[in-house]
Amino acid sequence: MKQKLSLLLAALLLVSALTACNAQTSAVSPFRKLRDDALAQSVGQAAQAFYDERQPVGLSVGVIRDGRVQFFNYGVKSAGGEAVTENTRFELGDVSQALAGVVLGTLSSVETLNIRTTNTVQEFMPYFELPDYDGEPIQWWHLAAHVSGLPALPDNFVPEGDNPFAGYSAASLRQYLSQAELLSEPGSEYLYSELGAGFLGYALSYAMRSPYEYLLQARVIWPLGMSNTSIFLTEEQEEVRAMPHDASGQPVSQWDYAALQSAGGVKSTAYDLMLYLAANMGQIPVEAETLTLGMQEAQKVWFDDGENTVGLGLRHGQAGGRPVLWQSGITGGYGSYIGFVPETGTGVAVLCNSAVDVQELGAQILSLMQE
Repeated sequence: MKQKLSLLLAALLLVSALTACNAQTSAVSPFRKLRDDALAQSVGQAAQAFYDERQPVGLSVGVIRDGRVQFFNYGVKSAGGEAVTENTRFELGDVSQALAGVVLGTLSSVETLNIRTTNTVQEFMPYFELPDYDGEPIQWWHLAAHVSGLPALPDNFVPEGDNPFAGYSAASLRQYLSQAELLSEPGSEYLYSELGAGFLGYALSYAMRSPYEYLLQARVIWPLGMSNTSIFLTEEQEEVRAMPHDASGQPVSQWDYAALQSAGGVKSTAYDLMLYLAANMGQIPVEAETLTLGMQEAQKVWFDDGENTVGLGLRHGQAGGRPVLWQSGITGGYGSYIGFVPETGTGVAVLCNSAVDVQELGAQILSLMQE
């Protein structure tokens, strides 16, 4: 009994310390302001042109170069509401997968956990019947890189109105996996899979006996001081976030991911995404060695078929002739993009609260930063 009480107290102290550390990190910004008026003008012009043409309800853009940042904010959180700022929360959609890739990378970096990116998922889920392809099983990295062979969505997925993932439960996921057939051999073909990306978080949660959001917080969010990033929001936080709208500006529902949270369920801000980008490029100190190793693991090329080059939750491409790592997302009421070029220490995050694809704007701004 005493031992259990001691363990409980230790856990509570750890959570308290992490929370205090997080509050302190968010109170003192590690960034300085970007000192390049010509670049700021170019970025501002590109963002303003996009805002005027596509007319999202709200738009938040952040850029970083060598630890210096600047934000460009337009519009409002909702009709007649408060102006958007760099601390306004937006739904990330597929950009959530970049964070999930880091979670996997950090767990793989802990020797005692025995979770390696190349281990099979089945060995950590002995009570599940997971599909294979002619005896070839799914490995952890297959889920993060969209090469698992799983389809885009399970055949027992029934969208619920304009909040399609809200009703897809763990029981539904388990039932599907028990009879699923893979479309290709794991690791052999790029097939985008919302199912696979969401199953990654669920499987990690099962293997670690911990809610996925806690894994995300403990391994990425808290160490980086991303105090406005989470999957679930309190009632107070819900009231002040940027509200979702369709492409025409009409209010819609946010997307709540029940069993598939790692596929797109994270909410964040332009400021917090600057912390993520800065850490990935070594521009702010990261005390947790496993987090540094996890980010490095996520940035590696895990699959390349000449058309799709992918890491763990990140895609590889080009910006201004230089290698870029990026990810973008669009849900029923939000658009998102992140991209960074380690070679030049530059990065960009774009968020909006309309169902508008912002990938082109993000890529344009990142190219401008290479000039």
